[in-house]
Amino acid sequence: MRVYQGKLNTNISYVTKDDVITLLTSGGFRQGATAVPTRQWTQSYKGTPNANYSMAGTIINLDGEQIDIFVVDDQYYWFTGSISDDSVVLGMKKDGMEDYGRAELSLIHSKT
Repeated sequence: MRVYQGKLNTNISYVTKDDVITLLTSGGFRQGATAVPTRQWTQSYKGTPNANYSMAGTIINLDGEQIDIFVVDDQYYWFTGSISDDSVVLGMKKDGMEDYGRAELSLIHSKT
C-alpha cells in the first residue's frame, strides 16, 4: 500500500482552498489496482462546511508517468495525472468541466 497526501484546490472558490486530499493505492501503481482518493471540502454543494468525501476507484490507464483513475459510473468526479517515485499530481475532472481542480501530493507511507 502507498499513501500520498497533499492539498486540493478547485476552480470554484467556495468548494476547496488548500484542503487536504489523500490517495491510497493497493499494490502500488499498476493497471487494475484500487485507488481511493479521500478529501474534505471547504463547503459541499449543499452548503455543508468541512464535508468529507471519499470514493473507491480503479487505475484504468498507466502509461509511463501518466495515470487515469476511474470510479463507478454514478460518481461525479474522476482524476487524471502524473506520478513519480515520491509524488503524484492529479487533475480533478467533472462532467462539463475539463479542469475542475488540481492536487499535488507527496508520498507519506509505503509498504509492499
